[in-house]
Amino acid sequence: MFFGRMGQFLERLRKGSSAHTVVVEEQGLSLVRLDGAEDRFNELAREILERSGDDFVAFPTTDGSHGYERVFVVPLD
Repeated sequence: MFFGRMGQFLERLRKGSSAHTVVVEEQGLSLVRLDGAEDRFNELAREILERSGDDFVAFPTTDGSHGYERVFVVPLD
């Protein structure tokens, strides 16, 4: 898998959680908030944004009222 070198954090994201599902895209991963998981997904999105930098970049989108609804994660090779 193309995320093997980026460590455990991205591998954990790739697996999904009770707060998000994962859509594998050509250039990365889309993490999509699950209904009823707004607070947990917002915390996860903030953690992703804080960790982005050398290994990956993250592009969040909001729903305009509950916070983040999706984060697109692109690995930097």
